[in-house]
Amino acid sequence: YTPRAGGRGLRGSVYAGDSRKFKAKRTQAWASSMAQMESLDYELVDNKVFRNRGRHKASVTKWFTTIAAGVGIGATAFFIEFCIAKLGDLRLSLLTVAAGDKGNA
Repeated sequence: YTPRAGGRGLRGSVYAGDSRKFKAKRTQAWASSMAQMESLDYELVDNKVFRNRGRHKASVTKWFTTIAAGVGIGATAFFIEFCIAKLGDLRLSLLTVAAGDKGNA
């Protein structure tokens, strides 16, 4: 890389020269590639039947899913907490038995 006078830009690179011309070429290349793609502009259906169809069903499904997820997460948390408490009690009883056996020997 060779700095130009005044330290502006790079000589011999794609960025050398007028940056506006480079940006214009990039914009033209992008526009031509986008013109070759198919448009996805579809007309929106807007009538009462379409808007009201499935509205109640979606609401019930949403609430059922939310409640089911809450119950499942709550049950999992309860099970984990229960197991931790039982393992703690088991560990304490094993340590008590081990300490009691050493004291008698």
